Amino acid sequence: MLDEIYRAQAKRLDAMAERHRGAEQKIERYLEAIDEYSKILDKTGDDMRAMAECSKYVAVNYFNSACTKPAYYERAAHYYLQAIQYLHQIAAEDQDYRNLTGLYIDLADACFHSYNQAAAQEASANAITAFNLIKIKYAEESAIGDPTINFKAFYEYFENKSSTVSYRASAAHQNHQHLLLGRYEDQTIAGLFDDFSLDGGLPDAVSGIDEMMKGLGISNAALPSFAPIRLDQPSNDVDFRCMAIEFLRLTQKHMQQGDLQMTMSTYRQARDALTAIKYKSEHDVITIKNIADQIHYLSAQPRMSQAASSQDATSQWPEQQLQDQNEQVSASLISTIGLFAHSTRERLASTEPGDLDLVQEQLQMTTLGSV
Repeated sequence: MLDEIYRAQAKRLDAMAERHRGAEQKIERYLEAIDEYSKILDKTGDDMRAMAECSKYVAVNYFNSACTKPAYYERAAHYYLQAIQYLHQIAAEDQDYRNLTGLYIDLADACFHSYNQAAAQEASANAITAFNLIKIKYAEESAIGDPTINFKAFYEYFENKSSTVSYRASAAHQNHQHLLLGRYEDQTIAGLFDDFSLDGGLPDAVSGIDEMMKGLGISNAALPSFAPIRLDQPSNDVDFRCMAIEFLRLTQKHMQQGDLQMTMSTYRQARDALTAIKYKSEHDVITIKNIADQIHYLSAQPRMSQAASSQDATSQWPEQQLQDQNEQVSASLISTIGLFAHSTRERLASTEPGDLDLVQEQLQMTTLGSV
């Protein structure tokens, strides 16, 4: 009897959330609905699916609000992962695996924007695992073929189902997609998925889900094997510098394609990655300023599409001059960051876990400190 009361209250709150216009109110109602569902002692599969759906919408609202509050990307990742964990606790059907595939793709996006590249890679690999567990695929899904080989088609199919046109057109998304696809192209399929077989067990992941299930008071369910996603290991300063380098390399690509706006947006991503560094070196501070100067310089240039209109074939176009200038600037910035990031990464790699605090203290003494 009490279970039905909790279930009815949860559904009422879920419906209320859909009627709210503001993200904060929506989030509050969805979290209240999850709380009511969690009180149900004898949960059904549909109860768990409803909890996953509420968690997903909490994540979506945080993600969509993160353009003004970047820390919300981490909250979005947390609730995407929570939605995933709810679905892992049921005897999943094909539609559940479709939902899991989409959730893992969304989780990868949120992890990318919060600079957690390891988690983004794991989430992308898990999306493929979930997709492969769909027994009867739709025609569009069958047309994708092997997602490990046709990853671009696979990724775009599910991304298009969950994101807006404006987000897919943004520099943030296009750079994420480019870097993600590049990593798949740079690695052999066997090397990438050695640790993601369907036969192997993953004690950490199963243990974590078991604990959640005990807390919810439900029985264990057959679980597919997925790689554990670690959101509790935030990126360190080396990761931020390496991300900045990748963004700076992408500015060259965008400039070569004649896309000035995308180039400037990507410079801003590089700047934001360096700004996130906790212990900034003098090189970091100088590089941030140089990036700001380059953005200012590029914003003062005429539209590149007009650059070649009156030039003959033998002259050097203003567009080419701008590309050359940008390539020199970005290459110089990459070199400056790379020298510091490489030496620091070597120090971290050779350090025992218990000595990491000491390394951070030493780094702080040799840098400008937190700003």
